[in-house]
Amino acid sequence: MGLEKVFYALVVVLLTIFSGYCDSRGFLHSSKVWNSQGKLVWGEALRSALGFAGGILLYWGALRFLPKIDVARSTETQTIGWFITAMVGTALSTGDFFRWSVVDRVVGVAVIAGLAWLLFRGH
Repeated sequence: MGLEKVFYALVVVLLTIFSGYCDSRGFLHSSKVWNSQGKLVWGEALRSALGFAGGILLYWGALRFLPKIDVARSTETQTIGWFITAMVGTALSTGDFFRWSVVDRVVGVAVIAGLAWLLFRGH
């Protein structure tokens, strides 16, 4: 792989990671948009919307560079890459992952590893 492809691969990886992180923030805040009295919490709704908006913009940026590294623009490939980063970002940013039992953590890591396997195999 030439230096140019390595550069574009790094761009795609970074944009995908930041996209997943932004989406994880959107998920985190969307879980708080309704208070215990059933009223909309506008600040949380805005933070959630901004997280998702940033996530999709970065995701579209990542898609722009996929052809430069000879990665298919298949829906499955795009979804797996986003899903992995959003799930990992959500689990780590809430801290809940560290409260899971050892068995649950092993299963979670195995699921992410399986998804990564499918991603890198091009399915």
